[in-house]
Amino acid sequence: MNNFWLSQSAVKDLERDEVCPAKWRGTWVTGEVISPSTEAMDNGSYGEYLCLGGGAPGRKTITDLPRLKSGDKSVTQIRIEEQAARFKELFDPNHPDFLGFVITNTQVELKHNGRSGVIDFDAVRVGILHPDENWIWDLKFTGDMARNWGDLYDKDFLQLAHYRDLYRDAYNILPHVGIIVLDFSPKKQIKVIELQISEQRKQEKEERFMAAERVITLYEERGWTKSPSTVECGTCPLECDKRIVTGQVVFEEIKY
Repeated sequence: MNNFWLSQSAVKDLERDEVCPAKWRGTWVTGEVISPSTEAMDNGSYGEYLCLGGGAPGRKTITDLPRLKSGDKSVTQIRIEEQAARFKELFDPNHPDFLGFVITNTQVELKHNGRSGVIDFDAVRVGILHPDENWIWDLKFTGDMARNWGDLYDKDFLQLAHYRDLYRDAYNILPHVGIIVLDFSPKKQIKVIELQISEQRKQEKEERFMAAERVITLYEERGWTKSPSTVECGTCPLECDKRIVTGQVVFEEIKY
């Protein structure tokens, strides 16, 4: 595993039931496979651009969203922009909603021991009660707070457990971990979360990374096999003699 850095996204992708090893390699090692973005991903990227000035290194930064036929902004875009403005108020010492943090860096790319990750931003908590606390933050945009962020105990926080350890390895500081969720539904809620990572979760994170590293080493030794499926083959650009092509029957109805 000397030719690429393992991220938490790559680990999660490798854990899927129908993952094709050859496609996984094309996605995370060689860069031959570029996964298409979704509307939700573009909304989040646009929000990050407004809040932090850009997206993660190596990823396309969305600086605008599709406009209406009239050229006007959609309601979704307007709400994301309003929530981004509120985000900035949370970190403005002169605003009543100031959270008590000063942002120090944005889109912090970290690499250590074959593993990598990009932290949205880090910050220092100021004040007499919390002198110079170091925090790392993950920024999320959602169109449905209740459905996507209602039950926090049902979330997989592998990403932030991984980021915390990378930050510790890079700076010799074990940071606090926070999440800010900005809801661009009509409710326009904001949820600020402090994530306390237990030793058990830390161990689970390490086990998942080590399991992925063992699987990757095995494929590097024996070859990256092709595992065709309707899920994998439908969006794969690689040349492959095992591709599954499923003819679809499309029904349409028009009024003439």
